[in-house]
Amino acid sequence: VAWSPDGRRLAYLDNGGSYIYRTDLRTVDVEGTNVAHLTGSNAAPAFEPAWSPDGTQIAYIDSQLGRIFRQLEQSRELGNTLVIVTADHGEHQGDHGLQGHGNSLYTQLIRVPLVFRFDGHVPRGLRVPNVVSLRDLPSSVLDIIGPEPTPTFPGTTLARFWSDASDSGSAAVAQLGKTRMDDLTRPALDPAFPKLDSAQVAFFDDSMHLIRRTTKALEEAYRYRSDSLEEHNVGSTEPAAVAVLREKLRVALQADGPPVRGASASACRRGDRRLSC
Repeated sequence: VAWSPDGRRLAYLDNGGSYIYRTDLRTVDVEGTNVAHLTGSNAAPAFEPAWSPDGTQIAYIDSQLGRIFRQLEQSRELGNTLVIVTADHGEHQGDHGLQGHGNSLYTQLIRVPLVFRFDGHVPRGLRVPNVVSLRDLPSSVLDIIGPEPTPTFPGTTLARFWSDASDSGSAAVAQLGKTRMDDLTRPALDPAFPKLDSAQVAFFDDSMHLIRRTTKALEEAYRYRSDSLEEHNVGSTEPAAVAVLREKLRVALQADGPPVRGASASACRRGDRRLSC
């Protein structure tokens, strides 16, 4: 077990009554409430949880990455392997009154890490502050490992940012489909997972994040660089800036063709953080 730096939360491994395997990683408040289940069954064998100094993260993923790199080193394949660390979505932990994922397009869900390592091919220690999209990953992989990217892949290689930080990058768009009637059992039972009675679409530029409920004509806008938790909706106070975002979104969607059901995987980065958008 491990206490958070402020002494308010406990991280622990739940073995489900078994004395053979350590299985699920969970956290709980000191009052015994707000239990969070962070890993799947048998996902954390022989792992001792540890909190980051600011108490916002648990060093579980870091330990798993260590296992991957040690195995690559032992097999003498690390120098011949492109390693990419990313994710398909984030997670709500009570922010915006929500829990889980698949229920919004706020940055808490569409901000993901995006890290490349390939010694001799990817610059060490370089951080790209630009907004980028995971739709560029297929072309990036082909570009980095050698073959020319084919026109059938969406996006363009992210390697262009390593020599030209002024590149505007691909359009950073996310989409979330309307919930079908037969999908409403969970939302009806869980108020933190509201009914998605309207499809949603979001767009990022270098400073703002626009969220639109497409069938409800409702909009939210946030200046995510200064408001990383997106607590201050400026949609009604900055109409000119929102109009510019709206037009950029229209152009991006028109270029990509008709939207698909569900959330698209994309990523943005703010400073040393990546935003999936």
